[in-house]
Amino acid sequence: MKLDITTSEPRKLSAASRAGPCPQAEDDDSAAKYLYELSRDAILFLDRTGKILCINPCGIQLSGYSAEELRGANIFDLLLLPEDHSAVRQMLQDAVKGRARECEVRWRTNDGAIVHFAGASVPRFSASGEFLSTLCTLRDVTEGKRAEEALRESEERYRVLVEFSPNSICVHRDGKLLYVNPAGVRLFGATDLAELVGRSVLDFIHPDSLPVVRERLRRLREGGTAPLIEERFVTLNGDVRDVEVTAIPITYENGPAAQVIIRDITERKQGEEKLRASEQVARGQVEALTYSLDVLATAPAPDKFLGQMLSTIGRLLKAQSVILWLLDEANDSLVLRAAAQGTNFAAADPAHPFIRNPLLWKKDKVLQETVFTGAPVICEDVEDDPRVSSAIREYFKSKGTKKYLTIPTLVGGRVKGFIGIRHEARPRYRPEEIELAQALAHQAMLAIQLNEFAEQSRQAAILEERNRMARDIHDTLAQGFTGVIVQLEAVEDAIACCRRKEANEHLRRASELARQSLNEARRSVHALRPQALQRGNFWEALKGIVKNTTAGTTLHTRFELRGKLRELPLVWEENLLHIGQEALTNALKYARPRNFETRLICNTKELRLELRDDGGGFKINGRHDGFGLAGMRERVEQMGGQLKVTSSRGKGTKVIVTLPYNHESVL
Repeated sequence: MKLDITTSEPRKLSAASRAGPCPQAEDDDSAAKYLYELSRDAILFLDRTGKILCINPCGIQLSGYSAEELRGANIFDLLLLPEDHSAVRQMLQDAVKGRARECEVRWRTNDGAIVHFAGASVPRFSASGEFLSTLCTLRDVTEGKRAEEALRESEERYRVLVEFSPNSICVHRDGKLLYVNPAGVRLFGATDLAELVGRSVLDFIHPDSLPVVRERLRRLREGGTAPLIEERFVTLNGDVRDVEVTAIPITYENGPAAQVIIRDITERKQGEEKLRASEQVARGQVEALTYSLDVLATAPAPDKFLGQMLSTIGRLLKAQSVILWLLDEANDSLVLRAAAQGTNFAAADPAHPFIRNPLLWKKDKVLQETVFTGAPVICEDVEDDPRVSSAIREYFKSKGTKKYLTIPTLVGGRVKGFIGIRHEARPRYRPEEIELAQALAHQAMLAIQLNEFAEQSRQAAILEERNRMARDIHDTLAQGFTGVIVQLEAVEDAIACCRRKEANEHLRRASELARQSLNEARRSVHALRPQALQRGNFWEALKGIVKNTTAGTTLHTRFELRGKLRELPLVWEENLLHIGQEALTNALKYARPRNFETRLICNTKELRLELRDDGGGFKINGRHDGFGLAGMRERVEQMGGQLKVTSSRGKGTKVIVTLPYNHESVL
């Protein structure tokens, strides 16, 4: 064995540990005895069986036994660990044969501690050649062994950390790879370490990073460190990876080297790029939406608004031109809706093939794909893309267009047209640019829809106003004229009976009703509140109208109010007043009743208006279910209530309006 000797701390020997007389050979002199006594190594003499013949003070102290306990004891039984018995027996046998040996042994001391020794053994013979004993010198190397064990454990832990590290770790000397851990083997694109050892690290550096890496290698050769930076890395199969790299100088296999730690950040960089792309899309959308709202706030002409929207798309995507085409479903042709070239909102070119022939788009496979799939379509090369029609290719080439993007405009999942975005020479379209273009195209289509909805709302408002005026005029003029007719019929009866004074009174009432009806008609045209409601609530107004209309006739009227009438919304009062007028008018015109009852029931949950007559009645949904009943239904629906009309021939008619109270109906 190779002897690894380290210096141990000097030991202080006690007087008690000094040994007694020891048999010495005749040629021993005083110097040897002095060395024996004062040596810091254990010195002992063993016979051929391992019996301790003599041991010096250092050996006695290290063993933990007394000199008496040691002398004559067998070293195998008292001190040696069983694992070392075989080696020591071989040493003793070699000594008998005259051979010297180096050895490493371990003792178990009296207190149970383990002491490591490194030493040597030599045989001692008499002058006549007779074997006397084996002289052993043993140096305590326990501390060194512990340090070696700690170092081995540390190295093992480091080895495990390196081998199982998710980061790539490699060692190189003068730029030549010496070691690469498993993660590094995978990163380099190799199948085993042998493919990498001996290769230059520069073989795996992207050209963009070469100048920086060469400078870092120079710094490492001079003993400096290489701090953390980002580099581009090329694997054996040519893949480019983004990595973070740091390096420090180390000693490897007894020579200077550099340890490099590499972390693959490709996915992180891709995530950051996607995040930046998403941010760009979001910023573009917010900017376009903000701009759209600003433009809408100025209420410009629709064409100007669309032109401004397309100009925004062109600016954000740095486009040559942007054109919005709509599909005319009637004849399956294209219609140019708006165009922008820079800030020019009237950039439509009459020489454009689709303007000259709106049906030509059917021969262009790019547009067919856009319309039929409802997805964006990219043309990266106008000249060589076989999908591009010859007419479009020649036109685009004449305008310097190299590539273009078509974005479908969708409404309810259906393609209503597309936006063509043209570019001169530029890099390939990125996914985030296409996403931004889709978002902006959606806003452009939203602008068109808003314009259409505005027009529809305007038409709906006109129709609603027409219906309101029709209802109000019907409820005022028609109902007022019914009252006039009733009074005129009463005039005829009075004249026939020679009741001149009574006839004049009926004529006065008829004239008053006519004037009131005309006045109410004028108020309806101007959407003013009925005059009758300006003097009180609808219940009092309704009673007044019924009394004025039927005064002097044979029709008997009756009114009943149950509960306390709350203050109601104005629209409720107007609608309830007109419903009561309509019920009275229908009764007077068609039923000729003898009695007309008006009942209003108010409780904590709802309001209920009942209008009943005992006239001839009518068949529901018959010819009398005309504008009057339709107007009643519209008014009740407007208030969120329910209308119930019951009638039959000869049994009169009953109209019931039920309105539940809510937070809007209680003022």
